[in-house]
Amino acid sequence: MAPGRSPSRVLVAGGAGFLGAHLIAVRLGRGDVVHVLVRPTTDLARLARFGDAITVHPLALTDRAAVDRAVAAACPDSVFHLAVGDRRAMRPNLADALGSVDDDLAGLLVLLAACAAAARPPQVFVRAGSLAEYGPIAAPYEETQREHPESAYAAGQVAASHYMAMLGPRLPFAAVTARLALVYGPGQSQRFLLPGLIEHCLAGEPSRIARSGDRRDLIHVDDAIAGLEALAARPEAPVVNICTGIAPAMADVAALVCEATGADPRLVELATASAQGGVPDLRGSGALARRVCRWSAQIPLAEGIARTVQWHRVRARQVETC
Repeated sequence: MAPGRSPSRVLVAGGAGFLGAHLIAVRLGRGDVVHVLVRPTTDLARLARFGDAITVHPLALTDRAAVDRAVAAACPDSVFHLAVGDRRAMRPNLADALGSVDDDLAGLLVLLAACAAAARPPQVFVRAGSLAEYGPIAAPYEETQREHPESAYAAGQVAASHYMAMLGPRLPFAAVTARLALVYGPGQSQRFLLPGLIEHCLAGEPSRIARSGDRRDLIHVDDAIAGLEALAARPEAPVVNICTGIAPAMADVAALVCEATGADPRLVELATASAQGGVPDLRGSGALARRVCRWSAQIPLAEGIARTVQWHRVRARQVETC
């Protein structure tokens, strides 16, 4: 803990995820008291290293009584809502849209209501959103642009952002949505493109990028956490992009991974998808974040990929010695 700094109390919803685990590690490193909300079915592997240093509350976010009890126990100064579902494939009978409302939007509103009704409400509530909310409009995205979501996932995120902004004046705490760029870094699931590509390259295995010309704003997880913390310290706007403002083509990202891993670039098939749809340039403007919370991304993509590759190498050696 920094000299002269009192411990802060933090509640992290969705703390067992990639982003949540990194935030917890940062807060514990400062000596803070951390409570975590997780679904009863959540895999807690990422939380195992914290042991008894955190308090875990397994519950459904739509269970108001359970959430009320957890908020009372945590008595948080700050709340980070990171419990966002994965992208949802289109399903019959609009099940993808219904699931988004039930799992994502309803849980957010219950947590907001529980925090607002607490005997000691938090000072700030930070929700993680996504640049995917903007959809196929002109980049770089600015917070004042009208969103055009193309999926149930993105539409649910947009709805959550607007509910947060609408409810802001009625809440006894500051509430802000961080629209995050695509976060990457150590510990991310191989279901995502970048860690999967790194693993294939380190193993000398072929891989394929279907939309190699698409551009993506990629932010290292350490920068993303610093952005969330900056918003918690200065929640002066209802929606703020946390992004790099730079969107390299995925073919260029693959080249950086090959360089960092030492893999033969010919192992990576760079395809150009002919199907319509999707967002060819997902890139945010970071101007508002620089202005209102004095934050900007600090880790260049090449350095972030190199750090992530090194983590994968160390992890592979640890697995071999087990």
